[in-house]
Amino acid sequence: MKTIPDALIQGIISGNAVLFAGAGFSRACENVSSSQIIAAEDLSEEICNLGKFKISKNLMYSSERYISANPENPSNLVEFLKKNYIAKNVKPYIDNILNFKWKAIYTTNYDNVIELSYKNRGIDIVPVDMEKNIDELNKNKLNCIHINGFIKTLTVENLDKTFKLTNSSYCNPDGFLNSPWYTIFKRTIERCSALVFVGYSLYDIDIKRLLISISGLKERTFFITAPTSTDEEIFTLGQFGNVSNCGVELFSTCLPDPSSIKYSLPKLSCLVKYSPNNSEVDIKDSDIDNLLLFGKYKNDIIENVIFDNNDSEYVVIRDGLSQIENLIRDSNIAIVSELGNGKTIYLQQIIPFLSKTYPVYYVADYFGDIISDLELLSKEESISIVVIDNYNTLIDLFDNYKIYSKEKLRFIISARSSVHEHQRDILKKAGFEFKEISIDLFSDGESTSLTNLIDSVGLWGTLNKSHKKKSYFIKECNSQISSLLISLLNSPDIKSRIKYVFDILLSDTTIDLQNIVMTTAYLCMQNVRVDTALVSEIAGNSVYDTRLHNNESFCEFFKFEYGKLKSKSTIFCRSLIQNYFSPDYTIKFLLNLANMFDSKRNKSKEHNEIFKSTLKFSTIERLLPADGKRENLEKYYESLKRKVKWLIHDPHFWVQYAMAKIASPDFDKAQQYLDNAYAKAQDKANYDISNIDTQQARLYLIRATKSKFTLEAPKLFGDAHRLLCNTPNDI
Repeated sequence: MKTIPDALIQGIISGNAVLFAGAGFSRACENVSSSQIIAAEDLSEEICNLGKFKISKNLMYSSERYISANPENPSNLVEFLKKNYIAKNVKPYIDNILNFKWKAIYTTNYDNVIELSYKNRGIDIVPVDMEKNIDELNKNKLNCIHINGFIKTLTVENLDKTFKLTNSSYCNPDGFLNSPWYTIFKRTIERCSALVFVGYSLYDIDIKRLLISISGLKERTFFITAPTSTDEEIFTLGQFGNVSNCGVELFSTCLPDPSSIKYSLPKLSCLVKYSPNNSEVDIKDSDIDNLLLFGKYKNDIIENVIFDNNDSEYVVIRDGLSQIENLIRDSNIAIVSELGNGKTIYLQQIIPFLSKTYPVYYVADYFGDIISDLELLSKEESISIVVIDNYNTLIDLFDNYKIYSKEKLRFIISARSSVHEHQRDILKKAGFEFKEISIDLFSDGESTSLTNLIDSVGLWGTLNKSHKKKSYFIKECNSQISSLLISLLNSPDIKSRIKYVFDILLSDTTIDLQNIVMTTAYLCMQNVRVDTALVSEIAGNSVYDTRLHNNESFCEFFKFEYGKLKSKSTIFCRSLIQNYFSPDYTIKFLLNLANMFDSKRNKSKEHNEIFKSTLKFSTIERLLPADGKRENLEKYYESLKRKVKWLIHDPHFWVQYAMAKIASPDFDKAQQYLDNAYAKAQDKANYDISNIDTQQARLYLIRATKSKFTLEAPKLFGDAHRLLCNTPNDI
């Protein structure tokens, strides 16, 4: 008797395995026409018979030919497919397999066998096809993702698009490999205990590459194939995982009785409880260098400073920790700051400080079922503090806020100021009440501590004017650490040190490190959750290469953590792109990114944010060096509207282009583009023109300050005043 590996059984009974069902999974089940569900080759022959042309086993050819011959009436084919792929019953051995707790289910099958099995047992499962927006994914229910289309949602309209029959449907940009669902798939299998292919031939070359690229996945990948599998098939699959040619039915009998499995009690999967390390650590100058320049902090050192276990200086302990402790008793708290002003480091101080009084939890996995974790915490006897950095990436979480026990949960959330302004109303509508704290400006005492800290490791460089350091920070940097860090990062000494590491990094030509570094640095600056799956979507699967994970130079800039790629310093990422990549390379990267995510922008909020970032003047301007910035901005926006052609009809695009022209300065062109934005806005129903008004008022004010005519300036000022008075207040 053929058996299956113990590792596979253990992976399945853990409740964290992923099932990938191919044609062989449901082939023996009966359809509504009382015949067996047919495979692709048999389907091709049936379509040829239906179309009355020569038999072919090539499904793409036969379906393409049939649709071509019946362009006005493909409904016959739709009806034929429904008769063949809507299941009437499910084999008991399939029910047995599906009786186990699966982390996720993917299938290339059109049929509803999986859904019917769950329905017969009174269990909800959500069928998903590639037309569905990933933001609609129900994290509270099991989802069955049909990557080639689902028979129950098949229509004449999607027959040649999301339903994969024809060559054109496979090449459709909305297909699985080109969709955000592929990114979700990568994230899922990175974290699963076992990836189980049942009745799947692994014909897809991209999935093959993915299986090879993820370190340690081969040992967790299992193929259940037919007993008739050839030696060639078994050998080929064996390169990607463990192969058992026992067939689906015998596979089911080899599994333990599902009813005998006692899954462990629910436990936190995404949130981690903070636990003090309680050990003294030595602080080196290099630790402070890494913190200030690269944003690489050490939690154990911050902890020691907070608990006063070490007298050495490491970070500036921000004022207001006691205020946070007082406020959190009765309210949630939102920490906001501009880019690079230290909100993440502030959170790392808050966590150990509050842990003296409360159990404190932070998010380790932003892609998991956080809602279930919060429900567990809400049942605890004591109040729990939940810390969420960049809460905007989990904004849907707050739609469920009213169902949590507010008596048992307190949230400390953070976001960039500009992001928070747009999300504030969403939080309030969800009933999420909070106190807001801005940490942009350093107090006098904090400024003294910061200048002394920089002094202690000799980072002032050309700014080293002992009697003016604090004054420079307060007056020239406006008491904001982001401005000071930019100054330090642009000093010749620091730039040469970074360039040395950067050059060593790029000397390894075995991996496209330049693309990976650019991608990671850029994404870390945006309002998205950066992980290996997302980076691989842009820069390729080399991000999974163990050589990258072990590359000391790469790890100087970024770190891998829970499947994420992190650079705690957005300021450093900005400086890295601006100073160490050529403007031509940066422009080419951004244009390719805009083109790539154009087709995906309406498929998920994450992809939409990335696409929008490629339009924003504030983003692009930060990434280009001062030398030639005017010309490069013009080159970028000119190229962008050629690359993404529909942008010429978009008011938002013309506003961004106008902002670039204001910066040039080319006020006449800026006015022309703002006029164009207003005109395009009129063509769109209920378009909010407040952003256009804001930039128009800004242009009026700039022109007023530069006007040489006595009567012109007051008029321009008055025009700006009237526009701004009618613009809604963001606060």
